[in-house]
Amino acid sequence: MTDDGFRFELHDDSRFPFVRATPKEKQAGTAPQWQREMEALIARAQPFVIIFPPDHHADLEQLDGNAMRQAQEERKQRALWLKRNREVLAGSCRGMITIELDGARRSAERARATQLEKAFGVPLRVADSGGMADELADALLGQR
Repeated sequence: MTDDGFRFELHDDSRFPFVRATPKEKQAGTAPQWQREMEALIARAQPFVIIFPPDHHADLEQLDGNAMRQAQEERKQRALWLKRNREVLAGSCRGMITIELDGARRSAERARATQLEKAFGVPLRVADSGGMADELADALLGQR
């Protein structure tokens, strides 16, 4: 909970400026809460990074038709928010880091990160472990 009483439900901000996405972030219907949490992070006016746990972005192919459509719509809403708020986000968010344990998926994530970095205006990194994610986060926070 923040000083103003706002409660994070989808992100763990207990180690701020390291903000960790939780599995709850992927649940259907969370896009509005996700947006409120992103705005609350930005409102702090302090640098932060967001770290995504292993396999956080890799599960769309495992969903059935209706659930897949809903998940894709949620991702689309978030991507549009990220694009619309690109400049204000870049003012505080020093980067987003995905932890990917599988080498092949890590390579694919790195290729995708290059494209998304241009669209969202913040550095996107891919780590092979939690320790590496923390090292990348430290480096990103020290960059500016």
